[in-house]
Parts: sequence; structure tokens; C-alpha cells
Amino acid sequence: MDGALRDSILPRGFGDRATALDLAQNAYDLLFAVACALHERTSLTSYTTTILSLRPVRFFGGRSECQQGSQVIYLIGVLEVGRNGAERYQAFLAERPEDEEAMWAEFLDYLDVLPDEITIYHYHNFESTHLRKLSERHGLEEGLRVKLFDNLIDLHSVLKQFAVLPVYSYGLKSVAKWMGFSWREKGSDAAMSMLWFDLWLSTGDRKYLELAVEYNEDDCRGTRAVREWVGGPRYQSIREG
Repeated sequence: MDGALRDSILPRGFGDRATALDLAQNAYDLLFAVACALHERTSLTSYTTTILSLRPVRFFGGRSECQQGSQVIYLIGVLEVGRNGAERYQAFLAERPEDEEAMWAEFLDYLDVLPDEITIYHYHNFESTHLRKLSERHGLEEGLRVKLFDNLIDLHSVLKQFAVLPVYSYGLKSVAKWMGFSWREKGSDAAMSMLWFDLWLSTGDRKYLELAVEYNEDDCRGTRAVREWVGGPRYQSIREG
């Protein structure tokens, strides 16, 4: 790869407040940056500490699961990480579609006793969309609305703005796998989780429900892996190599 051409393109825009779009003055330059990352199997990143050091009191990785067809949201998973790094996963589960409102109430009770200074990291806008749907269906007191939605940070959006990764997709699976995380159930994905929930409803076999919860927990841990990578020392200078 032409080093002079690489150096002429990649350093542009990586200032204190740069975004990944600053890598390029046009679409060709951005595609070239992606090709560099894929070819060299490394990341090209800009400075993000100011964004991701917001309220570092607690860390939460939240994931939600929605039933295909009925659009019932049957699971909200939260991975709580304390100051010392200790983890606690909690699943708020609607075992039957008619239990969705009770699940939401249980989650709000949990949210209510948390400190105001929290940060809830999630990946992509699915989680925030699902939470808003739940609040519209079942209600949400204004104080909790502020506490929940004002503390959300979408790590997918952060990566898209501040990094070019050597991956072909910015989905959680692809990104977290590149960062070293792996799911326990090989080949699992959101569609499989929905199938497991449907099988639980049709057969009553709890192993399917447990597989859905396990997948959600791994999604939460994958989200944490992304957060650790983004906020950690793993950034590589674009001028290296």
C-alpha cells in the first residue's frame, strides 16, 4: 500500500473533536480509509475520551429482545458494573406476552433506586427504540424518563463517528468479535433468540427460555467489551505502521 498516499489521507481531521468523517474530504478517501483498516487489520481512531468519560460512577450495558410478529418486548437485560469492575447481570423477563407490563414495572422499580449519576451504554438504536415503545405502552413518570433517556449512550453511534474498524459490518457481533469477545452459543443471533422464545411459548420447555436469556447476557457482555475497547488504551495511532 502506498505509504505516501496513506499518510496524505489518514491523518486529516484527527483532532481533539474530530469524527471519522474527517478522515475523508470525499467518498473515495473514506473508502480508502476503510480499505486501509481491512488490509492492515488494525483500527483507525480519533480522540473520544471527552465523550466516554461522562459520569463514570456506574456502568450499565442494556439489551432488549422483541418477539417477531407481535412486537412484544419480552426481555430487558442489564449488566451492572461497579467501580471495582465487579459485574452483575439482571434479566427483566416477560415469560408470557401478557407479562410485558409487569416486566416494565419491575425494570422501573430497579431504575428508581439507582443513583441519578449513571450511564447506560447500549449498542445501536434498537434498545432506545424498544424502551420508548415500552414507555408509550405502559407509561413512565417524568423523573424516571429523564433518568433513563438522558443517560443513554449509543456505542454504535460513537464507533461510526470516531473509528474505522477492520470489519465488514458494524453490528455488535462483528465488532465485539474483532475486539476479542465471543458468544457462548455458536451461531446465535437476535432471530435465534426470538425463535427460542417462540419455542418456549409453544412447548413450555424452559431450556429455550434459558437460551434466550443467556444470549441476552452475552449481548450485554459484548456491549461492555465494546465500551472497554472504546474507553481503554487500545486506540492505535493512525500514524503508526
